[in-house]
Amino acid sequence: MLQIWWHMFCGCYRLSSLDLSNFNTKDVTDMWHMFNSCSNLYSLDLHNVDTRNITIMSFMVAGCYNLYYLHLYNFDIRNVVQLVICLLIVLIYIICIYIILILGM
Repeated sequence: MLQIWWHMFCGCYRLSSLDLSNFNTKDVTDMWHMFNSCSNLYSLDLHNVDTRNITIMSFMVAGCYNLYYLHLYNFDIRNVVQLVICLLIVLIYIICIYIILILGM
């Protein structure tokens, strides 16, 4: 049975960290707005989350202004057709880490 997890944690502004690495996500197809507006979310561990069936991840971490630690090891986005803000946030995160580590700022 395919599952839709959109808005699952949306608006959980008191949530500061979350480890989903042991969640059973093999049948999940939609994570649209999953963490949207979790403004105090500092740490999000998605490593080993089975994302092979997910097709929609748009705005997944939109509004997560304090997100500092994002663990995406083994994150499979091959079937995702709607990524939008999720990819943009990850790109900004990678650039910030580069600036901090490489340039020593």
